[in-house]
Amino acid sequence: MKREFWRHFDFWLFGGVVFLCVFGVLMIRSAIAGNVVLSGLVNRQIIYDLIGLAIILGLAMIDYHYWASISHIIYIGMFLLLGGVFVIGAVAFGSARWIETGLVNIQPSEIAKIVIILVLANYFHQNQDKPHDWRWIANSLIITAGLVIWILLQPNLSMSIVMFVLWFALIWLSGLPMKALWWFAGAGVVGPFA
Repeated sequence: MKREFWRHFDFWLFGGVVFLCVFGVLMIRSAIAGNVVLSGLVNRQIIYDLIGLAIILGLAMIDYHYWASISHIIYIGMFLLLGGVFVIGAVAFGSARWIETGLVNIQPSEIAKIVIILVLANYFHQNQDKPHDWRWIANSLIITAGLVIWILLQPNLSMSIVMFVLWFALIWLSGLPMKALWWFAGAGVVGPFA
């Protein structure tokens, strides 16, 4: 199984992640050079990077079919978590986006980006043989809006826009009809002036 895992492992993608982690640490170190108060941020970032890389390797060992099979459960859990942030989230700078655990603060909307990719990918896969009509588009939009509504209520407009960009990218890659694409383009042009 280990040999099979490494045969299909995307070393280029993982290498890109490692490069960005190292680059990020160097940028933080450069930005706080000479600042004694912030000197601990470099070590903290390195620890977070190592934990993140370990999580990547751990999750990569799990067959992606498993994640697809529980995508509905993950979606419901994310929906409830985002709703919980709206109710009990820590308020900072006029918005409630964080859950305080005592050790680290968690921003569920960041996790929601991964969840929406997983859930929409599963939806488009299961419906790839169905007509790519307005119902197909609307259903995927409803799935996305189910999470975005909580993010908008935090409020967090920038993350909401990112979620819709992810939705559009996935629906386009899944075979968005050219007619619908022109409708979206027209709405994008006319929308700001409406």
